[in-house]
Amino acid sequence: MKSTYLQSTFVACVISLIPVCALADQVRVPLQPAKNLQTNTLLNKMCAALTTPCKPSTTQIYSDPDSPKSFVWLIDESKPMLAKLATDQPQPKVLVEMDFKGHVHSAPFSQPNEEPMVIDPALYLTPTGDKAVAVLISERTGYSGGGKMDTLADFIVLSSARLRLKAGVNYPAIYKSVPFESSGMSRACFTKEEYEDSKRRSCHDEYSDVLQITAQRLENKTGPWVFKRKHVFVSAETRRKDQTKFIPMDIPLNESDAHRRKRLKAFLN
Repeated sequence: MKSTYLQSTFVACVISLIPVCALADQVRVPLQPAKNLQTNTLLNKMCAALTTPCKPSTTQIYSDPDSPKSFVWLIDESKPMLAKLATDQPQPKVLVEMDFKGHVHSAPFSQPNEEPMVIDPALYLTPTGDKAVAVLISERTGYSGGGKMDTLADFIVLSSARLRLKAGVNYPAIYKSVPFESSGMSRACFTKEEYEDSKRRSCHDEYSDVLQITAQRLENKTGPWVFKRKHVFVSAETRRKDQTKFIPMDIPLNESDAHRRKRLKAFLN
């Protein structure tokens, strides 16, 4: 998910989301790397226990937020794949195994395979009382004097089954094509005088959007999610023109295809 055009990165997005989601009943619960378990022998053993073995070189072990001494999560970025294993017994026991290699993302990108799908290392509390994971895909667009990158998320409810999808099939999502992150820059200098103006900060306006999710906590589940984008504009001309605003997004639970197409057209264009 790298781009020569963009200043913000996926890592920055993830970091910036943590304090936001912590305010509203922890819709997003970040997974923390299990540093004490990052050994080649243990990782090889865990990967071999899966129906479709993961690749140790591209797999990260994370502690389970609820029971860090008993369970771990594996994310293999090469597929991508997510799995939950019990580690409080002699042999790792696989509780969840979801291979997204065959997942058809709902993002209406013209070149969906330009950037690989990525699993956000976090669990999301849902209105159904289950946990979900965000599967992300990005598209880069270049144009004269700048470019942009948009990242959309499918929020997939985790299953206790070992599921591997065939090509052309997709996991059902509770929310589809949610704007997760966007960033870009555009040329702001067009004359010789503007290029030589020492008072200007640069010759490119820049912007970034980061997803924020809130929800009311209802016992062991949440209410419908409320989505906002934190939009930051950095002026090439002067700091006085910089802007930060929060933009609500109307994304209802069980959203219709027509509603989703309409909001995505407004967001991506």
